[in-house]
Amino acid sequence: MALLFTLATLVVGAQLMFWFPSIPRLHTFVPAVVVVAFGLGLVFDAKRTNKQAARSLTADGFEPCEGACDPDIELLAEAMKPSSLRPDYAEIVLTGERCGRTVYLANYWTGESRYAFAAVQTVRRWPEAIIRRKRITGNLRDGHDLGDRAFNRQREILSKAPAEAMQPFEHLAGWFVNDDTVRKSFRMHEIPGKNEQWAFGGHWVALADRGHAGPKQLLQLADFLVAFAEAADALDDPVAAD
Repeated sequence: MALLFTLATLVVGAQLMFWFPSIPRLHTFVPAVVVVAFGLGLVFDAKRTNKQAARSLTADGFEPCEGACDPDIELLAEAMKPSSLRPDYAEIVLTGERCGRTVYLANYWTGESRYAFAAVQTVRRWPEAIIRRKRITGNLRDGHDLGDRAFNRQREILSKAPAEAMQPFEHLAGWFVNDDTVRKSFRMHEIPGKNEQWAFGGHWVALADRGHAGPKQLLQLADFLVAFAEAADALDDPVAAD
């Protein structure tokens, strides 16, 4: 749709400029309309892609969330930084089960970027915390040092919980680190997972990554988070349970 809208606008715009060459405003008006048409096409494409993804995920045992989503999941998504994923940003939200764990999958559109989102239930009870890409400047009053050099280069963890409550994160620091040596020829490529953002709270862990995701990518995100949850629940330190 984006391509069709753009081509149609270009054709009409070129004809107008050919028929009315004496109107100088057309030279600025037509390019602006082309940009708008392309944006509208992207919106239609995203809606169609989301509907197809929802249908495909339904075949994998997931069900669309009718009405309001679980409030705990909404709070986790909204707590994420730097991009807060508010409930009204959600394009699709589905829930299902993977390896005996409740899983939520979603696509969000913030108005600037799209995020693929997954949340998984754990036996472990987590303190409220977020993990985001490390920034050169920022408020680190609530930051914790996990004692992992690779983590400290890429990520920062923010929480008001006491240091002893953060010990599980120290054992899991490697899960939040990506390969920062991804290069091809002489061109720079974006680090996979560079824009990941995590949120923890209660018996839930959530992960979002920037980019529109289809059903395959959302299921991969769910499988990764389920594996993380299993590793977290297998830690030797005591697990708080309600």
